[in-house]
Amino acid sequence: MHRLIASLAILICTTSTALARPLWSAELMSLDAVVQRFIDDIEQKDMAGVVNVVPARIINHYSGIMEMSPDQFRNLMVAQMSETMRPVTIQFIKIELMGLDVTEAKTAVDEGVLFARLPYSMQMTLNGKEVQASSALIALFEDNEWGLIRIEPNQITLLIEIYPFLKDVGL
Repeated sequence: MHRLIASLAILICTTSTALARPLWSAELMSLDAVVQRFIDDIEQKDMAGVVNVVPARIINHYSGIMEMSPDQFRNLMVAQMSETMRPVTIQFIKIELMGLDVTEAKTAVDEGVLFARLPYSMQMTLNGKEVQASSALIALFEDNEWGLIRIEPNQITLLIEIYPFLKDVGL
C-alpha cells in the first residue's frame, strides 16, 4: 500500500502543471479571426499574409541562424513559399476549432503562453494531380497575439528547442 501511495505521489509531483481548458469567448474570437485570415491568405496565395502569422520568436530564431534580419528572413520565406505555391491550386482548406481546448505553458520562460493543437485538412491540385493533406497546426498566443505553426516531422526538434514546453504535448 505504501508503494502505491509513494508511486502516486511521485506521479503527481512530476506531472506537468499545465492544464487544458476551453477557450474563453474573446480568445476564440481572436483565434478564429487569425485562422480565417490565414485560410484566405493560403487560398489567395498571399504568402506575405501566411508568413505574418508565424510567431515572432520563430522568425527571430531562424533569422539568427541564417545571420539576417527578421525582415530579410520574412522576405526570403515569402519568396520561397510563393515559388513553391505557384503550381498549386487550393481546392479547400479546413482548420477545426470546434471543441478546442487551450493549454497554458507553465515554464519560467513561457509563463502565460497559450497553445492549442488545431487539426487541419487541405485538398489541392499540383501538376494536374489531386493531393490531400491532413496534419495539425499549433496555435500559440504569445505577446498578445495568435500565431500559427504547421507541425512538420522534420521540424519538431527545432520547435521544441524554441518552445521547450511543447516537448510534453506529443507533437
